[in-house]
Amino acid sequence: MAYQSSHIQGTNNIKLFTQAWELNNPIANVYLIHGFGEHSSRYYEEASRLNAAGYSVYTYDQRGHGKSEGMRGYISSFNELVDDCKYFIESNWNDNLPCFIYGHSIGALVSVNFILDHQFQKNNFRGLITTGAAMKISRDIAPLLQKLSGVIGTILPKLKTVKIDSSFISRIPEEVSKYDSDPLILRDGTRARTASEFIKIMKKMEGKFQHFEHPVLIMHGKEDKLIEPEGSQLFYELAKSDDKELVWFDKSYHEITRDYDKDKVLNKMISWLNARV
Repeated sequence: MAYQSSHIQGTNNIKLFTQAWELNNPIANVYLIHGFGEHSSRYYEEASRLNAAGYSVYTYDQRGHGKSEGMRGYISSFNELVDDCKYFIESNWNDNLPCFIYGHSIGALVSVNFILDHQFQKNNFRGLITTGAAMKISRDIAPLLQKLSGVIGTILPKLKTVKIDSSFISRIPEEVSKYDSDPLILRDGTRARTASEFIKIMKKMEGKFQHFEHPVLIMHGKEDKLIEPEGSQLFYELAKSDDKELVWFDKSYHEITRDYDKDKVLNKMISWLNARV
């Protein structure tokens, strides 16, 4: 395995930090999109497991996250994240190998919108994997609060609002501790404009799922308290894909690759990839 890091230019000239764990003769490439508030370096273990199975892994820090440029945790439009994903995928894509995209949480939301909005039709694109996909607005956000989020997001776009409760990341105390002590994790509240953009796009997803036709493996923890598991259920039910699978992990929290079932999750991921190479 050879490791390398670099930067690419995202939309609005934002520099995005990229990483790659490459093999000399991979059987396929996996392009990984991380979730909100975290960063790509947290996926070293996942990359190592994928490398051991024969897959090269490419990833990047989304704008305002990790080592990428941009105001911490702030977007003025969800399209910025989708366009950044496009730049990243296109700058690292290998037309000579089977390729897959893997999105976690908001990274899954970004991935699906990238595939649909840019009508991604590469012949060697073999499918999408999602974990803890952020596809549906939380039941805890009442309709009035949803409307207010748009107003606040317009008037006070950079206002810090709700914080992520790290105790719901994983049932493993050590994983929560690592998250809490990681200097690159965003600990301030989600900025108002960012939250309103996420809510706006999630409202549209149910109508977009029917246009998704690629192979997809959807995995979610049933005890996820940070993201509505129902979003993954809806994605599975409405996607037009002939090749689609939904796998639940009954007791897992949001980060299923860092919870007690992580070996089952990664084994399932690799077996699904192997069957489509």
